Amino acid sequence: MNVEERMESMSKIKRLMVGAALLVFQANAVHAAESEAPRPLDVAGSYEAFMAFHDEYHGNLPDQEELGSNHRDIFLPIQEEFHRLFKGVLEAEPFPVLASGALQEVYRTAYTASFYMPDELSARLMKSVSKELQQRPSAPQSDGQHPPMEQHEILSYYSLINARLFDEARNFADHMGIDESQRRESLYGIRPGGGEALNLLRPGGSDSNVQFEVESLNLERGPMVIAAVDSGCHFSKEAMEYLDENHHKIHDAGVPVHWVTRQSNTGRALSRIHDWNQDAEHIKMRIAWRESDWPETIAFHTTPRFYFIEDGELESVMNGWVGEAPHEEFFKLLRRL
Repeated sequence: MNVEERMESMSKIKRLMVGAALLVFQANAVHAAESEAPRPLDVAGSYEAFMAFHDEYHGNLPDQEELGSNHRDIFLPIQEEFHRLFKGVLEAEPFPVLASGALQEVYRTAYTASFYMPDELSARLMKSVSKELQQRPSAPQSDGQHPPMEQHEILSYYSLINARLFDEARNFADHMGIDESQRRESLYGIRPGGGEALNLLRPGGSDSNVQFEVESLNLERGPMVIAAVDSGCHFSKEAMEYLDENHHKIHDAGVPVHWVTRQSNTGRALSRIHDWNQDAEHIKMRIAWRESDWPETIAFHTTPRFYFIEDGELESVMNGWVGEAPHEEFFKLLRRL
């Protein structure tokens, strides 16, 4: 091979190497673009993954030793898993292209997550699904699962109320035509102040026009009992009925007892709270404005539970209202304060 042939051969090899390098570069660029591009949403997979996690966690709740003093955040892992799987769904806004079955899966997941702690993501997902379902020619029918999808409009509205998204709740109610008797319009203008005090909602007014007032509570001031109750809980009602009839014993002890129920009861359960407050002579229920503002030692999802507090320090906890004489245990702990 002469010099010219050798030069031509080397030139061909060089061109091949450059071409190969260019192909590799292009392939890498395509791969990078594909990896950066958003992946298709797998709603069914996310729904199944969340429900499997929910059932597994709920079936193996940590015991008191594992929890330590943190009662409030026992269900926080469920909310965190929900956010991990479904935050992207709200951001992508795929609702118009989702089949009705997928929409219902998104809705049921958000509803389940909101049961443990109302938050903006679950409320806005429920709102978005409801608005999309309203556009479709056939209304969703009950399939025996919970929640009943034929009630999606009012449940979405209450989820916005429970999450304290009042402006969005008002606009949603107008858009969906929520009946005025079911609206919580007296809440719309409420903006509780900050500071160290906790905020409570006190429902009042008439059956057809429930009004709310904001009350503040400072756990640092003196002895008190926080009674975590629920008007739909049989044991809570037994405790409240007994202590309402025997309120003079609480009065004689000189320690205030504050009857507080979950943030999520601002919505669907409000009528039960209002009825109780109208009928009871002494015990009046309040609604936690935002449960996440409370100390981690206090939770409202297990009822009844009584927290005995002295100047902000938790002295003792009484769980439930069972046995032959639960009132004896209650008054024994009350007198210790």
